[in-house]
Amino acid sequence: LHWGIAAAILDASKGLVPVLLARQSGLGLGAAGLTGVMAVIGHNWSIWMRGRSGRGLASSAGMLLALDPALIAWTAGWAVAGWRIGGGLA
Repeated sequence: LHWGIAAAILDASKGLVPVLLARQSGLGLGAAGLTGVMAVIGHNWSIWMRGRSGRGLASSAGMLLALDPALIAWTAGWAVAGWRIGGGLA
């Protein structure tokens, strides 16, 4: 379980760090968001993994956290609602 938490944090940082760096370098919110989307795309379809990688949930969460923390709370709320309505099936 501890390794899973470490992996989730590292995966989230793949979306978080590029957006934070883009914002610190003076890019606007749209450009920083596009940077985050590119990071998620790079995570999902990595050339090193021959295009077979993860689903990008943690890296997308990191990107949303860096762009606007309220977005992550809103998204999590909808995810929990969907999980409760759908009986835990994704």
